[in-house]
Amino acid sequence: MQALVALLEGREQAAEQALEDPPGIEDQCYGRASFALLIRAEAQRRQGAIERAARTLAPWLALAREGRALSAPFIVGAQVMQALAAAGWAGHLGDEDRALLQRLAGAAQPDA
Repeated sequence: MQALVALLEGREQAAEQALEDPPGIEDQCYGRASFALLIRAEAQRRQGAIERAARTLAPWLALAREGRALSAPFIVGAQVMQALAAAGWAGHLGDEDRALLQRLAGAAQPDA
């Protein structure tokens, strides 16, 4: 959660650094790994590191395409998901992944 707070406060580098360590098995079981990937990718995107952000998102997108790890967008919230969905991913993420981000960002909206 410290990473999310840092991100919301505009401390992108601190948010990214808080999530540098690979998640353990407990994190993978309870969704922290997916949460961490989304927050870290958003922190990287905000720093202008779109290619690095795309690489960070890749493992989560692979799971999401299989219908797994779909709680993460609701945990990170609509603000983060909308920012990721609206990012300029052309050349970094495929059409399918960009569309998936947009669908999940829409689903994460409180009114959805």
